[in-house]
Amino acid sequence: MKLTPLEKASIIDVLLKSLVEPDVAICRLWAEEVESRIDGFESGEIKSIPLDEFFERN
Repeated sequence: MKLTPLEKASIIDVLLKSLVEPDVAICRLWAEEVESRIDGFESGEIKSIPLDEFFERN
């Protein structure tokens, strides 16, 4: 299949936009996850550990 220069440019445009433009749905999910973790930490439901201890465990 041989593509025209315009078709090639269109494909390149789509690929570049996929690298630069964030996925709104994914960003929303991450924001919800972050808020949930902050709420859990502030309520005492989630405990923190020192960074050194984390690296020792992993």
